[in-house]
Amino acid sequence: MYRIDLPNDREALEFVTGALAELDRRYSDVVVKVDVTSANAARIWKAYGTVARKGDSIPDRVHRVSRILEVPVDNS
Repeated sequence: MYRIDLPNDREALEFVTGALAELDRRYSDVVVKVDVTSANAARIWKAYGTVARKGDSIPDRVHRVSRILEVPVDNS
């Protein structure tokens, strides 16, 4: 995870898209895949333990606390 402090504009989107593409090029393989779709500010991670409030809280998509659902086993 990296904290970034950029405006939500086209130039910042292009910068983050390019950075993710380069990380994907360098580090993605058959085991690891960099998620290049997370450049859009609406898709940026929520801090764990904070409430996700995108749009109205409706029965099918209620506001909820973000959390880690699964942690991979470290086989090192």
